[in-house]
Amino acid sequence: MAEPLSRERGVLVIGAGTMGSGIAEVAAAAGHRVYLRDASDAAVQRGLALIRASLDKRVARGKLPQSGRDTILERVQPAPPGVPSGLGLVIEAIYEDLEAKVQALTAVEASLPADATAPAVAQAIAATAQSWGKSPVHCRSTPGFIVNRVARPFYAEALRLLQEQAGSPATVDAVLRECGGFRMGPCELMDLIGHDVNFAVTRSVYQGFFEDSRYRPSLLQQELVHAGWLGRKSGRGFFDYAEGVQQPAADEQSRGPIPRWCASKASSGLRAGSANCCASARASVWRKARASACCASTAWRWR
Repeated sequence: MAEPLSRERGVLVIGAGTMGSGIAEVAAAAGHRVYLRDASDAAVQRGLALIRASLDKRVARGKLPQSGRDTILERVQPAPPGVPSGLGLVIEAIYEDLEAKVQALTAVEASLPADATAPAVAQAIAATAQSWGKSPVHCRSTPGFIVNRVARPFYAEALRLLQEQAGSPATVDAVLRECGGFRMGPCELMDLIGHDVNFAVTRSVYQGFFEDSRYRPSLLQQELVHAGWLGRKSGRGFFDYAEGVQQPAADEQSRGPIPRWCASKASSGLRAGSANCCASARASVWRKARASACCASTAWRWR
């Protein structure tokens, strides 16, 4: 079994966005010296601010002492030009722009050892991730790999629901959180990731699969990007993040008709819990019947 990266070796993270800053925080918390790089100093400073905010939340929740927060922050610094000495790992976390990725990796490639792309590197990275408290999996090179590919329908169907005006963003999120068991709904998650990044990933996967319609990007999300409503980082996305603004609640009333077949539930063989879920289609059912999945698995026939 491969050995994890020594704590004495540094980690260079290229890309200081949500993902890059999160990786930098994890690596620093594991004891590594971390260098953060992006296209501009301002982007690096935003990444460092994200790390500070994340650590401050952990301190406020009692999950990290103040001294631990300070120690982690001391290990993260803007990357100097070239490749820092003592470096052991380079992680690319740039948004989906192939040209930018190639340029960034080409700039450091000449300074890396000849075996930097050897098969054993994958084993060493997996061991390192495990030592950081993560559960790594191996995946062949495919558009979107595993997570980004599987996540596309999660976002796409939510965007279709919004475009069809089937429910508000807050309602869609509430159903997926409280009935589907997701920690975050798709709309608030897209706001967190950034619509520019999320839209770019969707376009990349769509093109990677030769424009397979399952991964088609959303015109609604494209409009958000063009408007500059990128989510939390711009202050506005599906939700308004200005200070003092109260977030909207989920709709209490359905925007569509009640399923006709609810009246004939006795002959359909449905469980009582499922029938109650259907009969309450105009109420905020997900708050009372999280265990009932009829809304996600049953074919509904509308008036």
